[in-house]
Amino acid sequence: MSVVLEARGVRRVYGRTVAVDGASLSLEPGRITGLLGPSGCGKSTLLRCVAGLEPVDGGEVRAGERLLSAPGVHVPPEGRDVGLVFQDYALFPHLTVAENVAFGLSGRPKAERRERALVQLERVRLAHRADAWPSALSGGEQQRVALARALARDPAAILLDEPFSGLDGPLRTEVREATLSALRAAGKAALIVTHDAEDAMLTSDSLALMEAGKILQTGAPRECFLEPVSLAAARLLGDINILPIEAGGTAFGPAPARDGVLMVRPEGLAIGSEGAAVRVEEVRFAGAAAVVALEAGGVRASARVPLASAPSVGETVRVKIDPQFARAFPPL
Repeated sequence: MSVVLEARGVRRVYGRTVAVDGASLSLEPGRITGLLGPSGCGKSTLLRCVAGLEPVDGGEVRAGERLLSAPGVHVPPEGRDVGLVFQDYALFPHLTVAENVAFGLSGRPKAERRERALVQLERVRLAHRADAWPSALSGGEQQRVALARALARDPAAILLDEPFSGLDGPLRTEVREATLSALRAAGKAALIVTHDAEDAMLTSDSLALMEAGKILQTGAPRECFLEPVSLAAARLLGDINILPIEAGGTAFGPAPARDGVLMVRPEGLAIGSEGAAVRVEEVRFAGAAAVVALEAGGVRASARVPLASAPSVGETVRVKIDPQFARAFPPL
C-alpha cells in the first residue's frame, strides 16, 4: 500500500530540550494511525512537524517522492495537502457552521461551496446545524464541524490533535464514533494524536507508541497490547503488574524465563480453583468488574475480574497466569 505522508527520523529541538528524537511513522490511505503517549512526550510536536507548522532539525518528512521537510527545507502547511483539526477547534465565530466548513474552498462558486459543506456536515451528522453560529454548538458539535472543515478540501491526509480530550462520558463516545465514521467514509490517511489508550485502541488501525520524544513501538493495537516490546510500551496501553522471576517462576505462577521480570496485565490473573495460593488484600468496585489487590510471598499484584466472581478481603484464593496477557523481560 502506498504511503501518503511519512516521517523519517524526525528530530525537533528547542534550546537544550529535545522534543522529538528520531521519530518515524507512515500514514497510508484509508487507514487511521493513532499516536499515543503521555502529555509532554512530543507527540503534538511531531504532528506539527508532519503538518508543516514546525520545521525539523533532523530527519525528513515526505509525501511519496516529494520532500516536504528536512534541515533547510520547509514546505508550508498550505502546500502539503493536509487537513488539520486542532484541539481548540479554531472555528471562526463570525461565520455560520456551513461558512466555516466552506472557508477553505475559496475560488469556487458560492452554490458549490455550500453544497460541498453540506455533504461534509452530513458525514458528521450536523447538516441540520448548517446555519447555526459556532457559539450555539456544544463542544462535541464544534469538534465535528472542525473535522468537516478539514475534510471539505479533500486533502490526502487528516491530522487530528487530541480531538476528544475536552469531552467526557457519553459525549466522548458519541463524538469518537462520529469522527471514526466520517474518516472511514472519506477514506483518507489519518493521524489521531491522543494520550488516552482507550481512544487510541478503539479508533486506530495502527498505533505508534511514544515516550520522551521517541517512538517505542508501532503495530496493530492488538499486537501492541499483547506483545509490547518493553515495559514502557506496555504501560502506555494500560495497567501492568511486574512480577520478579526466580528459577522460572513467580509468586503467582510459572514464567517463560529463568530470571528477569514477568509483565502481567490485570486481566491476565485469573481467580479460580487452580494455581498459586494468594491472599486477597483489597477489593474495589469498577462497574461490571472488580479490581482485586493480591499478595503472595511479599509480592503484590492487581487482578481485574468479573464482579460476580470477586472474592472477599482476607480470603486465600487460587490464581493462574493467562500467558496471552503476560510477557517476560530482562531483569530491571
